[in-house]
Amino acid sequence: MKCHRILLLFVINRNNKRILLFQGENTMLSYMTMLESEREKDKFQRIYQRYYQPMYHVALQILGDVPGTQDCVHDAFLKIISRMDQIPEA
Repeated sequence: MKCHRILLLFVINRNNKRILLFQGENTMLSYMTMLESEREKDKFQRIYQRYYQPMYHVALQILGDVPGTQDCVHDAFLKIISRMDQIPEA
């Protein structure tokens, strides 16, 4: 499995569980450099901000490990970028 790293800021709660507090802006910006038009960038930003957290949490529940979850979410966003022209405006 390819290893892609997404910058995440975690806080450890009292039960030693990781809690995602903030997904780094650098990751979204790196995705946006793959897009050409401002319209595509705006559309992707809305998608990313709305769906990153739910995608991450579902993948983490299914896979049970952070690196695998990061890879899956990363691959999903790459797929979204490759099909931006097929995604209707919100």
